[in-house]
Amino acid sequence: MTLDLIHKSSNALLVWSTQFSTDDVEKARSKLLEAGAKVQLELLERLEEAEISASAFDTAVCGFLSELPPTSFHQHFPKLVKALAPSGNLYTREIAILDTTGAADGGAFHSLEALKSDMKLAGFVDLSVASTRPLTIENWKEHGTTGWTPEGLADLERILKTHRVAVVDLVGRKPEYEVGATSKLKLNFSKKKSEQSNGTSQDVAKLTNGAHPTTNVTDDDELIDEEELLDEEDRSRPSKKDYDCEPTNGKRKACKNCTCGLAEEEEMEDDPSVVRVEGGKELPKSSCGNCYLGDAFRCSSCPYMGMPAFKPGEKISLAGVFANDDIDFLEA
Repeated sequence: MTLDLIHKSSNALLVWSTQFSTDDVEKARSKLLEAGAKVQLELLERLEEAEISASAFDTAVCGFLSELPPTSFHQHFPKLVKALAPSGNLYTREIAILDTTGAADGGAFHSLEALKSDMKLAGFVDLSVASTRPLTIENWKEHGTTGWTPEGLADLERILKTHRVAVVDLVGRKPEYEVGATSKLKLNFSKKKSEQSNGTSQDVAKLTNGAHPTTNVTDDDELIDEEELLDEEDRSRPSKKDYDCEPTNGKRKACKNCTCGLAEEEEMEDDPSVVRVEGGKELPKSSCGNCYLGDAFRCSSCPYMGMPAFKPGEKISLAGVFANDDIDFLEA
């Protein structure tokens, strides 16, 4: 494929690189102008930073300045698809590996399938290979090595020894809509609910052969009898006697396996270090009325000084050191 095949009325974007000679750039530009196209040149190394208007071109040309392009353009496909107008075409010339699906040995050359995949991911459709020219270790120098670096030539020669390589001309078209464009979908929700319900019930009847789907049980199904899951211990009702401490001689006494907390209460009663506050019928007599609040609110002569706070109406009983007399009597 040559530049002569580009439509005469095209508004073309010609991407060139510093690796191409200026003579090749000028020849390609002249061919496009002779074909009647409006041409804008953009440098590949500055393509991502260039301010290119969106949908400004109907043709983009890459790599056709040399029979053996020294660089690849696949990384810039997303930028090029934005620059093209809907239904615009991209023409790119690449060195592709034909017998693998990815990058070869981590080199700069990619497989044909990987290049086509990059074009699809960028947004191009209707991909096609316009031409394929095989490269071999014997004929690759005949295409010219203008613009190639020594490292690039060594990498190309290494790939040619281990893979099938060709120069391919790829063509991709931008869809007839902008990338990211939206369109309203016309959906018809005018069907009657009765028709929908009838259709649903008929479908269910077909699937279940007329039987209810939740009650379709055959005689071969083994069901577990719920009564067999219960033993005699489960059937016996618990009595209150088993879980409560019955009163003994008018006073409740903790049983052997007490679980109601009475055993803990009896242990606290026997502990002399515990101060207990017991409820009583008679209210404590107080002149200020603040005795039950605690030492911070009691008078200096309050008989409850040093006692813990209590609720009004509770009877105070002392235990531990509080029950001992703190007055020492000296013998005469």
